[in-house]
Amino acid sequence: MTSFKSTVEMREPICLIESDESGCMCVRREALEILEQITQPVVVVAIVGLCRTGKSFLMNRLAGKHTGFESNTRGIWMWCVSHPCKAEHTLVLLDTEGLDKGDEKHDTWLFCLAVLLSSTLVYNSIGAIDDDALEKLHCMEYVTELLWHIKVKSGSGDEDQFKEFKSFFPSFVWTLQDFPFTLELEERPITANQYLEDALQLKTGSSSQILQYNQTRCCLREFFSVRKCFVFECPASIERIKQLRSLTDADLEPTFLEQVQDFCGYILTNSHAKTMRGGLELTGRIWGNLTEMYVEAIHCGEVPCLDETMESLVVIQNSCAATEAVEYYQREMWSRVTTETQKEWSVIHEVVKREAMKLLINNSLGDLDQHCQQEFKRSLQSLYEEYYWQRMEEPHQMNTSVFSPEKTNSEKDDTFMLCSLDSI
Repeated sequence: MTSFKSTVEMREPICLIESDESGCMCVRREALEILEQITQPVVVVAIVGLCRTGKSFLMNRLAGKHTGFESNTRGIWMWCVSHPCKAEHTLVLLDTEGLDKGDEKHDTWLFCLAVLLSSTLVYNSIGAIDDDALEKLHCMEYVTELLWHIKVKSGSGDEDQFKEFKSFFPSFVWTLQDFPFTLELEERPITANQYLEDALQLKTGSSSQILQYNQTRCCLREFFSVRKCFVFECPASIERIKQLRSLTDADLEPTFLEQVQDFCGYILTNSHAKTMRGGLELTGRIWGNLTEMYVEAIHCGEVPCLDETMESLVVIQNSCAATEAVEYYQREMWSRVTTETQKEWSVIHEVVKREAMKLLINNSLGDLDQHCQQEFKRSLQSLYEEYYWQRMEEPHQMNTSVFSPEKTNSEKDDTFMLCSLDSI
């Protein structure tokens, strides 16, 4: 039995979460069908930011393409490709619509989904990190408000849960397009990361002005323990910028291309698979279920308890894993059994049931108490007994390649009863 994990190589992006004019969101069935086929762990990179700031350009480059995502995105679009650096992983790229279309509540939901669904979150903006840039990142304030309504564990206090949020949050990358300055601090050269950390320094004091100054900075520092910054020079002359999408690399500034290459290299090398509590890596199928749960919660006006979401994911995934394992057992038994002897049939049965159990273990999620495995054993036992009694009661209607009338009933009883599933 092969343990190969499958993926899907999409030629172009499709809409994952569509949003109508009223801001109502829903997950597209077409996208879920694609994710259903991805049994590899997924590395999810999402980008958010204002309209027409170069988000789609960066995401296309991460996909190894020059075109794909469009600049007039509505909702959240998805592009799944084989990960170029991590074997047997799928790279899922999420491009979101601009956050400055006048609906702050809608912007909040978009930002919240990008945070909850990604393993790396890219925030893209124009210019420097100053008070104006941080003000434009106002969605962080709304996310902070939402977090007080998220429960990591049912029954836990807010302060205890607040400390656990960062374990669910992605790494944070701030990309600055058309960066106008030289990276210096007090006339000494600094890195882009040092520039970011300096911009996020908090002021001391308790006045309303200082509290407002610190609010977004504190949120970024508190919830995103892994932070990174990249700066990009203007990609081309002002005359050519308007046709940026149609420009070739030869038309772009060499320094800009180097900076984009550094950004892509970092993202592809350092972004990890999306995980849930306990470090469990999510496959495309499980991540699709997670997306549905979050969107449904938002549609109902609430964000679910993260532990309860995990429990729901476990139930859904393990049910699917058990069904697939049983179907594998049935399919392989009927295809492999060509013998007319009961003893040889039993040997094949032992081999196939172990393969089916391995398939179940590989595809199940967090089955620490082995509840799923025990249910699976009972299902196979029932299936085995069904075959047995069918042979006993309707021997002439059975497929003779599976049940041979070669032995007497009493002899066959002994053979079948010795073939127990307790040894799985």
